[in-house]
Amino acid sequence: MGKFEKGILGGFRGTIGPVVGTNWRGIDVMRSRPKRSGRQATDKQLEQRMVFALVIRFFNPLRGLLDKYYGQPANERSRADLASSYLLREATTGSYPNITLDYNKVIITKGELAGPQDAVLVPQANAVLEFTWTDNSGQPEAVSTDLLLVVVYNPEKARFQFDHTEQRSAGALSLSLPDSWQGDVVHCWIGFTAMGGYRASTSLHLTATVL
Repeated sequence: MGKFEKGILGGFRGTIGPVVGTNWRGIDVMRSRPKRSGRQATDKQLEQRMVFALVIRFFNPLRGLLDKYYGQPANERSRADLASSYLLREATTGSYPNITLDYNKVIITKGELAGPQDAVLVPQANAVLEFTWTDNSGQPEAVSTDLLLVVVYNPEKARFQFDHTEQRSAGALSLSLPDSWQGDVVHCWIGFTAMGGYRASTSLHLTATVL
């Protein structure tokens, strides 16, 4: 693997002939294209590949949020890098070939801002989710204008829905989901973000069956 500086051609990602370009901890690097192996993968390798594929499919639609609201960058690693490392390490359960995400361990936002207090999720008719919470403005760095970020994931449909409009002071939010989600179990993560910045609370996981 050879390190290179951005010269006349600049850095690149992807494969060009026998060379692969990528970025490692903020450094542009080139390496030889790996040779195909005729060896059969071990169960451990198959498990690692399955975990990686599972996490990346879930992670990619969330990359923009994670890169903005997941903790603080560290050692040239972005917030999204830290989030993906955590998901790979902590947020799966089971053994190959029966590996699934452990949604209760998934974290979407991470920070020191005060999170939702007394949060409750109640499904309503016609595919509506009702979230309620106590206005805890005045707790560490919490103000009434903090926005509630809601991420809803439907594993059956492999689709997300988001809301980022209601203030901490409102105490309630009704979120309409697609009618086709009725009868499905959804996983929700809620947390507050500060106006005009990258500060956030650590997300709280809730789940419900859509009515």
